[in-house]
Amino acid sequence: MKSSRLINIATKSILKNKMRTLLTMLGIIIGVGAVIVMVAVGQGAKSEIQRRIDNLGTNMLVITQGAFKTGGVSQGAGTSNRLTIKDYETLAQQGLLLTNTSPVIIAFGQIVGGAGNWRTGVQGVSVQYPIIRDWKTSSGRFFDITDQRSNARVAVIGKTVADNLWPGQDPVGQPIRIRNVPFKIIGVLAAKGQTAEGNDQDDVILVPYTTVQTRLSNHQFIAQILVSTSTKDEIPAAEQEITQILRDTHKLAPYDPNDFTVRNQTDLAQAASGTTQVMTLLLAAIASISLLVGGIGIMNIMLVSVTERTR
Repeated sequence: MKSSRLINIATKSILKNKMRTLLTMLGIIIGVGAVIVMVAVGQGAKSEIQRRIDNLGTNMLVITQGAFKTGGVSQGAGTSNRLTIKDYETLAQQGLLLTNTSPVIIAFGQIVGGAGNWRTGVQGVSVQYPIIRDWKTSSGRFFDITDQRSNARVAVIGKTVADNLWPGQDPVGQPIRIRNVPFKIIGVLAAKGQTAEGNDQDDVILVPYTTVQTRLSNHQFIAQILVSTSTKDEIPAAEQEITQILRDTHKLAPYDPNDFTVRNQTDLAQAASGTTQVMTLLLAAIASISLLVGGIGIMNIMLVSVTERTR
């Protein structure tokens, strides 16, 4: 039978059974469309997480207290030596592959200024922090080494803080009180958006870590240490260097496990993508069910057609 005749028969059959044809098409369209959409959503979520991880900084390593495990029991912060300013200073002095180093001391408190008050996290960091995080200022400047050495009461605020306390204004030069201690705003950070975990990076105030130690807190413990390397290729060697320096500083024996964790951006992305992977699998399962239902519908319609022709 010629192809033209087959096409003619098929066309007549389609026109004669319009509803049946529509149902068959819907089964295919819905099933395939569901798979495409669900896969696209999953890939989009992964890309967004990677974008947010990249937005944290360039060639960055994060050092935190306590041993981290991807499975099993992790060593808690309370059972390990805490990170101290001495750890930061030792890394800054001895880390040959570490181009930039900064401690992060976190102090929460009430902020008073401008239109009212705001509660946010205050982070004590070094002058190299914006280099590690690749964080620019939208107005004003970041504090310099002179501010850091003199324990200056200067602050650089995030966009969220600026929008809430000084809506529609440039707060540079304005006074602000942190834990009832007067500071002067010298800069506003450019918007960074949310982290992979959904935390607002712009809801923050940065001050010299020396100022936090002397004016806002009297302890020597720090939440984390951020470091960066010149290139991505140096990151594995830098991790080994950091591990050896901190093990020596903490006087750990060869058989003792690390009481700290060094994580790179790949580790952070893998940790943050766990929820996304579960969501992707769930969406894929839903799409598969849609495709299966569509296939069953097509099968039933074809069965009806065959039955009619064999009568």
